[in-house]
Amino acid sequence: MARIFCKYHPTVPARWTCRACGIDFCHRCMQAEGSDTPHCPVCHQAAESLGSGNVIEPFWQRLQAIFAYPLQLHPLLFMLGLTVLGVLIESVAGRTLVGWLVGEIVLYVVFLKYAYVVLERTAAGHLEAVPVTWEAIATELELPFKQFFILFLIYAINASLANSGHTGLLFLSMFLSALLLPASIMVLAIEHSLLSAINPVIL
Repeated sequence: MARIFCKYHPTVPARWTCRACGIDFCHRCMQAEGSDTPHCPVCHQAAESLGSGNVIEPFWQRLQAIFAYPLQLHPLLFMLGLTVLGVLIESVAGRTLVGWLVGEIVLYVVFLKYAYVVLERTAAGHLEAVPVTWEAIATELELPFKQFFILFLIYAINASLANSGHTGLLFLSMFLSALLLPASIMVLAIEHSLLSAINPVIL
């Protein structure tokens, strides 16, 4: 299906359409309208969504940008900063097991939180690197711990099946875990809900 472009910004994919006017609009037009609800900037009638599929390019058309994402300035600086912190933790806090463990958990939480922010934005089609800010890293820190819980839950289920000797169920559980874990991570990144991330109906 051919993509539909905004009448007033011909290079920008349309996000909304007005059936009354027969005009397609992008997000810039709606921002200029200044309304929280989508209304046609021309006739002010309710506008209809064209769906995110018209806005977001198929992933195969964005492969070059996807592979180039970690080479942008902000992700590079973030990874460099984590590397330096990791070395400092090894040399200072790593002298004791508790210090090393706490340091590694902090690094992992910070890394995972930034990764969730990146995942949430790229899922919406934004391939510009997320700036490394305090808000991006230090807010909603429960997300990494929700991820910890999901991984622990998977481990507990598989370990229980292994100990019970149900080989067939164990292989089925491991297969489903590998199949559903990426979807679970995506749901958690977008909805921030633990219940949604472990709900097989949603996954």
